[in-house]
Amino acid sequence: MPKASQGDRIARLLDAISPILELPYGSGARSAAIRRAVRPGLSERTLRRFVAEYEAGDYDLTILARRRPSNAGKRRVHVSRSFDRAYLAAGHDADQLSHWGERRDQLLNDWWASPTQRAGWKRVRLEVQTSLWRELTDAGVHMPRKAIDISQRAVMAAQHFREVDEYAHNRKAWDDGKTRIRRDNSQWRPMQEVVLDVKHLDNIVTRPDGSTVHPKMIAFMDSGTKRIFPFFVFPTKEERGVRQEHVIRAFLAMVGDPEWGLPERIYMDNGSENLRLTVVQTLLDMVTSSGLKTIVKAKPYSGASKPIESRFSELDRQISSQMLGYVGGDRMKPHRPELNRKTSPYPHGYAEFEAEYRIRLLDFEDQPIGSGPFAGRSPREIFLASDHRPVTIDPLALDAHFATYMERTVDRGAVSIEGTRYRHPELPNGRKVTVALSYRSEAAPLVKLPGGDWAYVEAEQYYAPGLHDGAIAAGRAQANDRRRVRGLRKSATTTDVAGNMQARIGDRVIALPTAAAPAPIMDVIASSQAEELGAVWRDEERARRTQPDPEAPARARAARRMAVTEELERYFAARNA
Repeated sequence: MPKASQGDRIARLLDAISPILELPYGSGARSAAIRRAVRPGLSERTLRRFVAEYEAGDYDLTILARRRPSNAGKRRVHVSRSFDRAYLAAGHDADQLSHWGERRDQLLNDWWASPTQRAGWKRVRLEVQTSLWRELTDAGVHMPRKAIDISQRAVMAAQHFREVDEYAHNRKAWDDGKTRIRRDNSQWRPMQEVVLDVKHLDNIVTRPDGSTVHPKMIAFMDSGTKRIFPFFVFPTKEERGVRQEHVIRAFLAMVGDPEWGLPERIYMDNGSENLRLTVVQTLLDMVTSSGLKTIVKAKPYSGASKPIESRFSELDRQISSQMLGYVGGDRMKPHRPELNRKTSPYPHGYAEFEAEYRIRLLDFEDQPIGSGPFAGRSPREIFLASDHRPVTIDPLALDAHFATYMERTVDRGAVSIEGTRYRHPELPNGRKVTVALSYRSEAAPLVKLPGGDWAYVEAEQYYAPGLHDGAIAAGRAQANDRRRVRGLRKSATTTDVAGNMQARIGDRVIALPTAAAPAPIMDVIASSQAEELGAVWRDEERARRTQPDPEAPARARAARRMAVTEELERYFAARNA
């Protein structure tokens, strides 16, 4: 039981002796009062001593206080009780005992600050005792090693030095335990800030092909109400996790919800899947009224800096663990209904899993929050009391923020995008056009046509050789080219080249040079050997031309097919003109 404070002790003694002090000294009544005042810890003899000292000290209350020990403030145990006794019994200098006590303290600090602390306090004690024994030996103080014993209490008193090693080699552990401030998020208005993070759910769900998958939840937490907006992702076998496309879809779904809308500020981590959200910063700057930074990145590897992490822990306990297919957070030690039997996956499909989770989430958000600034109120209650009106935006206009824009030159009726050629009947040949790539992987690119309209383009199609469908498509495209050129020709006026030339030369007459070939400088006479070889090569060339060509039939067939194709192209082009 802890000792009472000095004030409590004085009050207790004064309450016990006050009735005694009111009676005459030496009277029988005072003796009887002393006997009545006896209680545990206050014998009759102790009471008489306190009464006498109190009266002799002119009723000074400090007399009733606990006496300060004569050795107060002095160290009574230097290294340990067993060491101190063995040291003095061996006849060593008693004045040096305090020095070895200081060395023990310094060694404890040093070893706790070293990587040895990772092995625990027993290893630290072993190293300190060994180091102290070596120093004693070097100083000529010979003692048995068994006598150099340090208590666990003394070792543990210096364990706060272990954060030196944690700071140097385990910054995550040190960051989790460092001093932090507390914020009152109840001062946020609804949707003044949302916190974005990805939660890997500890449930298994069956894919349509029979394989299993752990669903992912992209969650937005409203800092002003602690509501959660969930968006579920069920990765395919080819997908490794959540991609930028999924995060953008989740953001668009939140903005389109009538109870959420566009936030004023997004707080998110540095994951690559969140990078594309930065494109809406300009849009958020337009709607925010707080003047704060609209896109905020959390400190890397610091879970405590993301308030949604603690909310995820509650969702694990209250929702995920209550649903079928739950395997727990440790994938190496999954929850099993029976030994040597795997956990059965969620028995229904994606839609049923998502629907059940949303129902459980609604029920969870109707429950009062247990602690913190929101204690006693549920997220739903906070939201309804706020009279929140969402900030809305045209979904298609918001969707366009996430597209990638580029310039491409139309080459032979097609544009090349990431190695693939795309076509559209109205693409202007030889001109630059603006192309927009959607964040959706399955969406076709869009191109801005000369009239200002956006249109989808289709990947260029390959046709089998010898079939008429290729000739039909080529004829149709070439007819479009001719129509486009005729339209350009109508918009262009007639040029006067001769008039421009006459204006430049005026009345001057210029004699144009003839195109007669220049005379040779010399006629080189070849040697007789060269003339002889030339005659032989001429004879060989003449003989080769007279011999039949084995590839001539194949070339003739190819020429006939080409002639037919060209005739078909001219025919279909004339029909479409």
